[in-house]
Amino acid sequence: MDEIVVAPYNEKLIKLLDFMRDNPGYYNPIYISGPSGIGKSFILKKYFEKLDNARIISSMDFEPEKVEEYLSHRFFGVEDLQLIHETKEIIRGFVSLIDHALEKDIQLVFTGDRPYEFLPLDPLITSRLDGGISIELPGLDPRSRTVLIAHLGKDLSPELREKIMEKDITNVRKLMGEIKKAMIMGTVEEEKREEVKREEKPVDDFSTFVESVKESIPEEIVETSEEERLREEYRQKLYVWEMKGFKTDRLKRAMEGKLEDLTREFVSFTTDVQRLIELQRRYGCLDVSFLTPEEMREIEEKLFDPDAVMELEEKISRLERMMERRKEYAKNLSRDLTLDTFKVTPSNQDAYEVLSHLLSSPLEGENPIVIVGSRGTGKTHLLNAFALELTKNYPNLLVAYLSYHTFLAEGDTVRTKYQDANILFIDDLHQIVIHGFSRNASYLISRGAKTGKRIIVGTERAPAFLPIAEEVKDLLQKGKVVYLQSPDPELKRIFIEKIASRFELSLSEEEKEEMVKKMRGGFYDIEELVEKILSGGREEVKEPIPERIISFEELVEEKPAPVEEEVKKVEGLLPELKDPSKRMTKEP
Repeated sequence: MDEIVVAPYNEKLIKLLDFMRDNPGYYNPIYISGPSGIGKSFILKKYFEKLDNARIISSMDFEPEKVEEYLSHRFFGVEDLQLIHETKEIIRGFVSLIDHALEKDIQLVFTGDRPYEFLPLDPLITSRLDGGISIELPGLDPRSRTVLIAHLGKDLSPELREKIMEKDITNVRKLMGEIKKAMIMGTVEEEKREEVKREEKPVDDFSTFVESVKESIPEEIVETSEEERLREEYRQKLYVWEMKGFKTDRLKRAMEGKLEDLTREFVSFTTDVQRLIELQRRYGCLDVSFLTPEEMREIEEKLFDPDAVMELEEKISRLERMMERRKEYAKNLSRDLTLDTFKVTPSNQDAYEVLSHLLSSPLEGENPIVIVGSRGTGKTHLLNAFALELTKNYPNLLVAYLSYHTFLAEGDTVRTKYQDANILFIDDLHQIVIHGFSRNASYLISRGAKTGKRIIVGTERAPAFLPIAEEVKDLLQKGKVVYLQSPDPELKRIFIEKIASRFELSLSEEEKEEMVKKMRGGFYDIEELVEKILSGGREEVKEPIPERIISFEELVEEKPAPVEEEVKKVEGLLPELKDPSKRMTKEP
């Protein structure tokens, strides 16, 4: 009984552990929950025994000072988190273990007797478990119990196996105990029953007559009659399933076999049909318009095939996860910054053409792509527009757009939330790395590139001048780096007209031309100029505008705004953001 038996209750866990074995660190950390005796520790230990450089310990044996030693393993597991004795040192040790394991792609696996959300764990630990994947081992269902009894109790008589099957045992440990007891005590119990039967045999004349009549009726006739009644009942039920469209080949093959095998198969088949009905409901709630007709036909056929339950469960779960991710990713996109509203001019044409290749071959081509441009040259509009277009044109792909504000608002959760994306747009990388989010950005970029994701980055600083991990810096420099030039006169005029329209300001052609000549920066410089006009009168248009463009060498030395100021901007606390009239009086 020392082998792992795959049954419906543990199939998902087995598949996850198989994937973990071949892709350590991809889902990290993994948390396995389930009641005591369900087999989670047994399964995990069996897997760890076959892995290279793997170790597993009890939570009660966790020692904070040994974190470095724990991190020397490729796979590391901690069992029974519900038993952990939380002290400040242990909390810090656990947090350090998880953070460093994520950085080094060391696979972590934890177990507990209930979902970690219900464990008395420190928020610092639960927040890191939130970033991983959690899987629960439920109690044994009838089909799982049948499979386990068939494997573990193969040496038992059919009668004993059937008797164990009749018990409502939902715990693996208890089931194994029943099987072992039956192996040892089975024959003794049968002998005792025979002795009791002989002692109770009637001895009076009438009873003797009755017994002789009973003995004269062939038992085979009685048994055959009952068996045929049951078989006929199963045939009628099979006919009902068949009329509902379900494939019944499995039942038909068992129909002429032993009655106990037929009964077991019928219970298993009925369980699978119930699961199919639930999968049909879940599939009906999905938007599957992006699937090809062949893919839809394949899934819809399997919705009536009890033998395809596990495969179908995996596919529908993947589609549900994808649909949920698409909704989450879409929240980051602006519906106003589209390709239709982006004006292509000589100053941005190179970047536009490079990104245009994504529309025909989203997963092919140079990777990563880095768009470098100073403030107000259209980086955000360009990246948002292409992310929006790809989301619309390729519903089978997950497209994510992240800005500095995304990293600020979502913290460490960006690692797991966006690692599923096929195409990843990261805007404002210069702000992200100088304001303390370099580790998360580096993780997404390097891991994305390693796993074949498309990475598109927008930044004011060229890759060589970004304060980011050397590995990521080299990766960005080896990609396709494109520079957005200072806005040309045509683009300046478009900016001016757009901003003037927003402020309901009517400008003459001469005024527009004068502003085009004097303006030396990007979109935001024009915005400041228009605000200045509104606050001080048109005569101020003639006043020269200070030089706004900074060379990339100077850009490196530009001092970023304090983090506190950036946070206030995000929270909408700065008065100039709350009250436009105050912002208009500021000098450019």
